[in-house]
Amino acid sequence: MPPGPTECAPIRGVFTKRGPADRLSHEAELLGRARHPGVVELVELRGPPDPALVTRLVDGPSLAESPALSVDAVAGLVAALAATVADLHRLGVAHRSILPEHVLMSRDGRPILCGLADGGPGADPLDCASDISALGELLRWLLARAPRSQTATRRRTASPLPALLSLALRATNPDPRMRPSARDLATGLHKASPAATLPGRAVAREPRREPRQWPRAPARVVVAAVAVSLTLVAVARFGGATSAPRASGRPIPREARPSTSVGSACGGVAGALNADVDGDGCQERLRFAGGVLEAGRLRWAVGGPADDVVTGDWDCDGRATLALLDRGTGGVYRLDAWTSERVVTVPLVAQVENATHLRVTHGVPPTCDVLTVDRAVGPPAVLK
Repeated sequence: MPPGPTECAPIRGVFTKRGPADRLSHEAELLGRARHPGVVELVELRGPPDPALVTRLVDGPSLAESPALSVDAVAGLVAALAATVADLHRLGVAHRSILPEHVLMSRDGRPILCGLADGGPGADPLDCASDISALGELLRWLLARAPRSQTATRRRTASPLPALLSLALRATNPDPRMRPSARDLATGLHKASPAATLPGRAVAREPRREPRQWPRAPARVVVAAVAVSLTLVAVARFGGATSAPRASGRPIPREARPSTSVGSACGGVAGALNADVDGDGCQERLRFAGGVLEAGRLRWAVGGPADDVVTGDWDCDGRATLALLDRGTGGVYRLDAWTSERVVTVPLVAQVENATHLRVTHGVPPTCDVLTVDRAVGPPAVLK
């Protein structure tokens, strides 16, 4: 989520926004209905000949202009935003444009929403789904910007990063009915990161609630790759070259290499998870535990601890890559190529109802490996 120009910058105690009178009137109506400490305060609406919307000063920069935050601060900030959005939805207001430039940071660390000109009614959960998706994208963007030291994971220290990325994934599910409510998202963020804080103070804990059960959509075998993606964030490096962080985009394609079969110069690799990650012609053993994938000298926060991962040659280029099943949503993701980038996006290739785990049928080169999704109810789904 790239930051845009600041639309709601504070100026001299109040912010005066000009534009079409009907648009300003619409925003003023929503601000008047909201009246919330997490939303900019409406001062007045000025009419012709110089229509303007005047709101109270928020004495801080927008999130787009703020420095990178720690992982715990990201969790606390998005949880606070989600709690505010939950209250807006309860009041019948959907924001519909939650972007970094529409989040102002007050001096006491509270995020304040502005930019409600595109907002509208939010009485039904489906009407609010775009806000949940925007919060998920914001969470993913902020985590990708977190300082390197904050995303590093020690072997014996649990990190909230995999669980937070899993929440971002669920919030951006292409099926709106599969996304959590804003209140459940706030609760999930606090649960994923117990040390979640806002700058300068601790965040009040949300009351524990059972996750809302959304009705599942009909089974789908293939979904457009642009609909949603999984974000892999490097949590540690064991040597090797580093590269500049990338917040989005597909992994950089690499030239096809010889078959991943172990040659005479390579040692044997045991276990079902193995692939030639570094491109030297020899397979490395991969490990997946606690939502973290260890691949050669790289470690990525991939998903939740309950997710399922396998490796296989999906595009017949002679190199095995990763496939992941999010058991919470039935989303299946496949990596195009291994890369040393710190942040990698992996496209969604299928959404399978009642999915339980992944299974690989290895073909004989040049035949591609086949990925099958087993289901608790119904026949397995074979992905081409």
